[in-house]
Amino acid sequence: MPRILSRRLFNVALPLVLLAGTVDAAESQRLGFVACPVFQDTNTVPCWLAEYQGETYFLGIQTDSGGWTPPLQGHQVLVEGIVTAQPRVCGGIVLASPGSVFDKRPSGKSAGVDLPQPPVISTMRELDNSCRTMLPENPRYNTLEPRRGPGPGNAQIAGLQQNANAARGAPADAPKPPFVAKTFELHYEFDSELAGLTINKLQEALKYAGDIKAKSVEVVSYRASVKLSNGKQLDEIAKIAELRAKELANVIRMFGLPTGTELKVRVVAVVQPGNGIDDWTRRRSDIIVRP
Repeated sequence: MPRILSRRLFNVALPLVLLAGTVDAAESQRLGFVACPVFQDTNTVPCWLAEYQGETYFLGIQTDSGGWTPPLQGHQVLVEGIVTAQPRVCGGIVLASPGSVFDKRPSGKSAGVDLPQPPVISTMRELDNSCRTMLPENPRYNTLEPRRGPGPGNAQIAGLQQNANAARGAPADAPKPPFVAKTFELHYEFDSELAGLTINKLQEALKYAGDIKAKSVEVVSYRASVKLSNGKQLDEIAKIAELRAKELANVIRMFGLPTGTELKVRVVAVVQPGNGIDDWTRRRSDIIVRP
C-alpha cells in the first residue's frame, strides 16, 4: 500500500477508534443495580450508601422535605445513576441522576464541593430484613454541609399565594386558538404507582384542559423494565400499569375535571424494555388533553 494512502487511512481510522473508546467509556459510567442501602451516621446528617461488585457508592444525604427521598431500611433499592469524578463522600464513589425529571434542589456540600443531584432510587416492594446496616459516626466522613432551607413564614406564604393568583389571572398564560392536543408525562420510581416526583405535570394538564375547555382527558399508563449493569432484565410487577392508571384517574377526579370533559383510561400492560441508559423514561403515564 502506498505510504500516502496508508497515512490517509490512519488519519481517518484513528478518530473513529478514539470516538468508539469515548462512547464505551461513557456507557460504562452508567450503573443500574439492586442492593441493600447502608446508613452511615455523621455529625450532621446521615449518608446513604450501597455496595455493588465490591465497591461502595454514595447515593445521597438526608435533608429537608424539599430534598431527595432516602431509601427505606428493610428493603433493597434499585439504583440508577451515573458515576461522577467528584471526590468520595462518606467513603463512596459519588453517583448522580441520569434524568432531569427526578432532579431536586441541591442537597448541600461535602468538603466545600456541591453534591450532585442524587441517582434515581426506587425502594423495592419486598421486605428484606438483611437490609438494616447502620454504621456509626466516623470522623473521616464529617465533611457534610447539608442544605437547611427554612420553612416559609406567613409573609412568604402570602407572597407565594399572591404570585399564584397573579399567574392564574395573567392573560399571557392562557393558550390561544387553534387549540392542539397536548401530552403531559408523569414518571415513576420502579414498581410504584405514585408519581410524587412529577405530580406537577398533572396540575399543568388540568389547567390546560380547563383553559381550552377540553373535550377529553385520556390517561395512558405503562409498565417497564430495567436493564441492569450485570445484563439482567428486571420487570415491574404485572399489574403496575393498571395501578398507575387507577391512581392517576382517582387523583384527576379528586382535583376535578372541567365541565363537559370526558375522562378516558387506557392500560398498556406489555413491558416496555429497558436499555440500561434511560429506563426511567419508560416508567410513565401520559395525560393526553384533547380539544
